[in-house]
Amino acid sequence: AEKIVSGARDGTVRVWDLQKENLRFMLQGFTSYIGSVQCSPSWLLADGTNNAVIMVDFSAEGVEEDDGTPSAT
Repeated sequence: AEKIVSGARDGTVRVWDLQKENLRFMLQGFTSYIGSVQCSPSWLLADGTNNAVIMVDFSAEGVEEDDGTPSAT
């Protein structure tokens, strides 16, 4: 599915589904500033100023933080 990824000043990263025109999921756990977001068709990598790093594997629909614990809402 085609998607758009957005980072916000509230410390969230949102992944939007273009075909369904809705929010697919939201990543939380960052401080107020997202450091960077990189995305490919199969993965997303985001980091915040609180040293949190989250990687999303779209092919498996899994979400892992840098310590390996699941984190998605």
